[in-house]
Amino acid sequence: MARIRSWDESSSTADGFLEFYTNNFTGSHDLRRVLLLDNNRNATFDGKVYATEFDLPSGAKLEWANGDASIVEG
Repeated sequence: MARIRSWDESSSTADGFLEFYTNNFTGSHDLRRVLLLDNNRNATFDGKVYATEFDLPSGAKLEWANGDASIVEG
């Protein structure tokens, strides 16, 4: 089970956001929020985020392999 919920920033109850929900996998049908995208372009994740590389706004890169992290200057 999954759900996507959104609010328009013109709504009186919120400033605009998009939420993603999935089943909590505990046997019940309760949903839990796994991702929130807000009107300031912020993303909030509930859980781990996986990638082999992240590009940073400065042009630098955050990389890791075998448990070692490094920042490569841009």
